[in-house]
Amino acid sequence: MEVMAMVRDGKLSLARGAGLLNLSVRQARRLWRRYRSHGDVGLVHGLRGKPGNHAKLLTLKQAVLARYRQRYADFGATLAAEKLT
Repeated sequence: MEVMAMVRDGKLSLARGAGLLNLSVRQARRLWRRYRSHGDVGLVHGLRGKPGNHAKLLTLKQAVLARYRQRYADFGATLAAEKLT
């Protein structure tokens, strides 16, 4: 955010800012575009606070954990995973 603010104020070029952020110039341009249109919020990842694309359903997760506690209570997590596979 500080680097983008410096680019906005003209104290830093976008290419130099990309170097400071360890980004390519192309990625920095995309980031700069989002920063200009949305402000500081544009720098936050779009999926922040949302479940991941590969996340399992909460009901499935709860069912698996209940089964694990019921049947494999004395197992560690690694041994239980080995037995389940």
